[in-house]
Amino acid sequence: MLWEAVQRLHPRMDAAYDRLDALLRECPTDDNSISKAHGEAEALGQEYAELCERICKTDARTLEGVRAKLRCAARCIRDTVPPANDPELTCDIELRLVFSLERDLEKLLAN
Repeated sequence: MLWEAVQRLHPRMDAAYDRLDALLRECPTDDNSISKAHGEAEALGQEYAELCERICKTDARTLEGVRAKLRCAARCIRDTVPPANDPELTCDIELRLVFSLERDLEKLLAN
């Protein structure tokens, strides 16, 4: 259930940060709009971080629980890498292992 909440929230958070970036580029002197957009993006980012923290602290008692944790970890890692880069190629080995585990688990659960 937490993973579904993360999935619903992530696109909204991304869109809010994209709007903020666009405002900063297109209207860098519109302090009121920038402040409002920044507040919205930060609020969604905080909510996202709290959901991920809850997933991290929850004991996974099923393969679906483990899957949710791996998906969340992989998404968080991907979010830290610039969009033009492939995180599975540019990240350090410990982070690439998360992607490898995610793929392996997906294959196991698909069979």
